[in-house]
Amino acid sequence: MQRCFDALRDQQKQAQQNSQNQQPSGSGGSQPQQGQQQQNAGSPGQGAQEALQAIRAALQAQVPNLPLNPTGKNTPAATTQAFVPNQQQQEALKEEVQKVLAEETARIAAHVTHGIDSEGDGEITTNTEYAGNGYQHAASDIERVLEEMAEGIVHEAMEEELSEELQREANTISYGNAHRGINVTVNRMSQVDPDLVDDYNAVAPELLRLSKRLQKSVSAALRDKRQGGKQTGLLAGKRLNQHALYRDDGRLFYNTRLPMDPINLAVGLLIDESGSMGGSDRITKARATAIVVQDFCEKLGIPIEIIGHTASCCHVELFSYASFDSVDRKDRYRLMDMSARSCNRDGAALRFAAEKLYRYPADAKMLILISDGQPNDHG
Repeated sequence: MQRCFDALRDQQKQAQQNSQNQQPSGSGGSQPQQGQQQQNAGSPGQGAQEALQAIRAALQAQVPNLPLNPTGKNTPAATTQAFVPNQQQQEALKEEVQKVLAEETARIAAHVTHGIDSEGDGEITTNTEYAGNGYQHAASDIERVLEEMAEGIVHEAMEEELSEELQREANTISYGNAHRGINVTVNRMSQVDPDLVDDYNAVAPELLRLSKRLQKSVSAALRDKRQGGKQTGLLAGKRLNQHALYRDDGRLFYNTRLPMDPINLAVGLLIDESGSMGGSDRITKARATAIVVQDFCEKLGIPIEIIGHTASCCHVELFSYASFDSVDRKDRYRLMDMSARSCNRDGAALRFAAEKLYRYPADAKMLILISDGQPNDHG
């Protein structure tokens, strides 16, 4: 840019010198002198034009030769090879689009427009008598969204507190001489990754059918215990069974059984997540079993605790997938994080799971262990 102004100054100096050289030295007639003044009067404008041209030329010299803007008539730029799209990126993009479309609802189906039907040139008007749409749930909709946001924040905070409480419980448990000096860490996700939710929803339908069949086989017996029933075929009693008068063995009486309280049961499921569980799809089968057991217990109102465990050199890692004190009701999705990891120190993990069951207020308690072999850890 500085070179442009230098060119302008040079052009002005040149115009001044030309003007001075054209003026006469003597005292000539008045008419020729007036004409000369008129001719010289136009020289400043001519100098400005020349200076402007000099600036344009200097700017043009400094700007690189770039291709023209696309006009639809330009010649395509030369290329050394054909463009090949990244197939992996395309598939990943399609998956993301499908996720968004699956989550979005109340959308108008897309269609191709083949023509526009309109009359006239159109116009813009202002309606000053518009009285509103009449929608009466705007405030309640906003309150609902805010409550959902607040609920999510509260659930996350409470899940973090639950993780801390689990760690405090682990620190107070006595693990015996065989596990003296070990370090125990309890891991629990306070937030569930959306990918885990998608993975669960993809595989759960087939597994939940098995859970429903198990529920039907058990729910009838539980219902009878809750509702009570008749005990028939008695030799003595206060009630005569008129439907048994044909019998000749004297068993003509019956008693009414009183309703019983639901079975007060708590279940613990401890799963080995050592590296060997990765062979022969053992960890996959254990994960599928955990999904069925968790759904079965949840549907029947049976509290369940599901814990995975691994170890490495006196460091025991526990993974809380389902907890008695779960808040956000997303334990089923946490099960998808179950995987084969390192070694296994079953004794320490069993003590933790047994202590959790012991402290839970239930009359009947059941602890199930899924493993593929003996404990294996160093130290």
